[in-house]
Amino acid sequence: CSKLNTRELAEWISQCDDLKHLELIANCPFDIIQKLSVKLRALRTEVTLMDNNLGLIQKFSNLRSLHVRLEAIIWDDPLQRERLFFEAVVKLDGLETLILENFSLELNVISRELERGKLRFLKNLEIPYASSLSAGYESDFAYVETIAYTLKSLRYLVFDTTYDINGIIIVFIHGLKALFPHINFLTHPL
Repeated sequence: CSKLNTRELAEWISQCDDLKHLELIANCPFDIIQKLSVKLRALRTEVTLMDNNLGLIQKFSNLRSLHVRLEAIIWDDPLQRERLFFEAVVKLDGLETLILENFSLELNVISRELERGKLRFLKNLEIPYASSLSAGYESDFAYVETIAYTLKSLRYLVFDTTYDINGIIIVFIHGLKALFPHINFLTHPL
């Protein structure tokens, strides 16, 4: 498959009339698959921040499940493109599952955008825990509280433990379980 042109494959897939579920491990350009935006209900794909068409994700208004793996972080663009992409994602009003894999968005950015967004049907949210060390637990706790209060339908909040060497996340979410018994706080490496 290494000789397969992903863009050509995406073009071919976009010709499908009734495709509702699409999973690609490779990057699938949104400018091509936006033809599927009307029917597609579940999408799993990899994105690259070099793609200038990431904002087109907001055209996929019928999506119920979105799993996005970030191909690589661009260090010379400090989270700006990730934020722009996330700002477009929160406009997907009918989304029930959102998984952001390999993202480096901090909890304050996520909670702020969710407060502005319309993700009122979101039941499953899997996000990174990339807190700034200067902020400390108190502010992180407040950001997660904001997420939990904002997303009334939320039943699963999963934190990525890929970089949690000291087990800090486990301790952190233990304190949240008592406040939000209707939410299952989980951890696993994404």
